[in-house]
Amino acid sequence: SLSELNTWLGFIAVALFMACGHSQNTYIDWAVGLDRGEEKSVEKGYTGGCGLISGGILTPREVIFNFAGWFILGLIPAIILCLRVGPYILIPLALGAAVPYFYTRGKFSWYHETALAAGVVLAAVTGMFAVNPHPEWQQGIVVVLPIAIILSYLGLALDEYPDAHANL
Repeated sequence: SLSELNTWLGFIAVALFMACGHSQNTYIDWAVGLDRGEEKSVEKGYTGGCGLISGGILTPREVIFNFAGWFILGLIPAIILCLRVGPYILIPLALGAAVPYFYTRGKFSWYHETALAAGVVLAAVTGMFAVNPHPEWQQGIVVVLPIAIILSYLGLALDEYPDAHANL
């Protein structure tokens, strides 16, 4: 059905923009100095992505091309979805694309966790717009907010603890 197609388009757009955000974060961490020198982030076993630039695996230019590529790929389903459900879908997608900039600004602080919680909420709202051009988005925020708080304020602290010294 059409709503199933919209759901898949929304899921694919969010997944591609999330890949873009992770790549952006790699570049931003390097650019602001979090992943330079001896105090760089600890590589996590489940991603292996920390320190790609500082470790000499990729150049800053390659990382920029990588996140630009993910962003362009994410625009394809986002534009199709926009044509199907209306322009309001672009609001949470644009705000979600900005999360990596806010995320890096305040590593291991309330600002950091709030940026991630906003990303969880925006992903849910994007999904709601994917299946309904006029969703009750306020209800969606109320439903997903506890999940965002648990993931961002509790789970993230445990994830970030091993390399907190490099991020402070």
